[in-house]
Amino acid sequence: DYMAPEIIDGKQGQALYTETADIYSLAITLWDILHPGREKFPNSNQNHLNIFRMVLDGQRPPIDPEIPQTLQDLLENCWNSDPIFRPSAKMVVAVLEDMQEDMCGQVSHELSGVVSYLATLKPKKSAISMSTFSGVALVQCFIDHDYAFEIEEAVRFGNSLMDAGCLHHSKHNQPFENSVTATYTFDSYQLEMNEPLEDTMTAAGGSTLGDGSGGYVGTSILGDVSATCACRKLGQGHVKPKGLRKKFFRNRKDDNQMALAVNLLNQTGGDMDFVGYPSTTSSNATGTRTLTMHMT
Repeated sequence: DYMAPEIIDGKQGQALYTETADIYSLAITLWDILHPGREKFPNSNQNHLNIFRMVLDGQRPPIDPEIPQTLQDLLENCWNSDPIFRPSAKMVVAVLEDMQEDMCGQVSHELSGVVSYLATLKPKKSAISMSTFSGVALVQCFIDHDYAFEIEEAVRFGNSLMDAGCLHHSKHNQPFENSVTATYTFDSYQLEMNEPLEDTMTAAGGSTLGDGSGGYVGTSILGDVSATCACRKLGQGHVKPKGLRKKFFRNRKDDNQMALAVNLLNQTGGDMDFVGYPSTTSSNATGTRTLTMHMT
C-alpha cells in the first residue's frame, strides 16, 4: 500500500530510487491519519496484486472532500505518478507548519473572547496580551467548544498552539498543562493578524484553509516572541521545564563550603593561639613561635 509506483514497476531491477519514493509513502501515511479506519482501495478485495495494478494505473486512495484544500493539494502532489513533480521533504514540512500556524491562529482568535481570564474585569482590546488564564480554564474551553473530547487531547492541542507561537506560558518556562497554578496568555500579534476583515481581501497572503466563511488573515511570523521565549520548543517537547535541579546543586555547594570550614577548624584547633591583633608570641617548654597576621 505504501510502495511508490516506480518501486512496484521495478524496471527489472534497473530502477533508481530517491527520496521521492519516501515522499509517496509519506503521502499514504498522511492519508491514513486523515482517514482513520478506511480502506485505501475498497475495490481491491485486499489483494496486493490488484493494489499494485491500480497504483500503476494511476489510482490513489479517495480523499474526503471535507479535508482542507491545502492538505488535498499536498497529498496529490506527494503521490504524483512522476517523481519529478513530488515536493521535497523540506517543502512538505514548510506547508504543514504554515497550515498549523494559520489554523491555530484562527482557533486562538476564536477562543480569546470566551476563555475565562484570571483578571476581575474584562481587559481592553489593546491589553489582551497581558490577560492570563489558567491551564484548567483553557482545557475546559477546548472541551466546551469541541476542539477536544478528553483532557489528554486538550493538553496536546494546547501544546500545538504553543508550537505555532499562538500561546505562551506567562514565564515562558513550562509547556501547556492542565494546571490551576500554571498561567498562559495568547500571542497579541497573532490575535491582531487574525482579526475579521471588514472588506474583501485584496492583499496576498490570506489563509486558504477552511470553507472561507470567515475572513481571517493567517500569518507565520511571530509577534511578541522574544529571543528568550522557549514556548515553541516547550510545546514541541524538546525542552524540559525548569525544576529543582539548579536549587539542588546550589544546596550541595553550600554544604561543601560548610564541610570545608569544619575541616579547617579541626585541623587548626589547639595547634596555635589566635588573638585578633597584628602579631602575638606563644611560648612553651620546647621553644618560642611567632605568628604574624596581616589584617586587611
